[in-house]
Amino acid sequence: MKVEFKFFLEKFPAAKLPIILSDESHHDFAKENDPLPPPIVQDFIIHYEPSEPDEFTEYIACFQIPTPKKDFKAIVYWKAGLLNYDYVVATYEGKTGVMIDKKAIAGTKVVGNAVKRIVATIFEDFSIVTAEGVEEKNVDYIADSSQTHRYEILENGRIEQDY
Repeated sequence: MKVEFKFFLEKFPAAKLPIILSDESHHDFAKENDPLPPPIVQDFIIHYEPSEPDEFTEYIACFQIPTPKKDFKAIVYWKAGLLNYDYVVATYEGKTGVMIDKKAIAGTKVVGNAVKRIVATIFEDFSIVTAEGVEEKNVDYIADSSQTHRYEILENGRIEQDY
């Protein structure tokens, strides 16, 4: 039996923007929100994944981005896998709940001896600015190696990269 879209949205409390997502933010969300139940994950998240996640992957609802007067809904969830943690912004058609777009905007990834961290800020104008850095084991962090990117949630719910 398919879960109703409004029930899915109820799992995501409304956020006051701007909001910053760092590698520690998930602790705050996990205090307020339980992991998403498998039927919800199956209908609204995994259905849109390129591959089936393993049994260790967990999803926690973070928040809903206020979208008054828009034809879409926007949410952020935390996806925790083995050595890979992502904050994903996803947009859905407001009435049917069909996913329009999604983008991992922040998180932590372990690759070999390096840890890649991405921090994101979501602003009231639907822009998202990320800062990305890589720390290697036994190597001093070089701040100049950080990169920034800007994304925008467009009027049609698509998530586009500006730079």
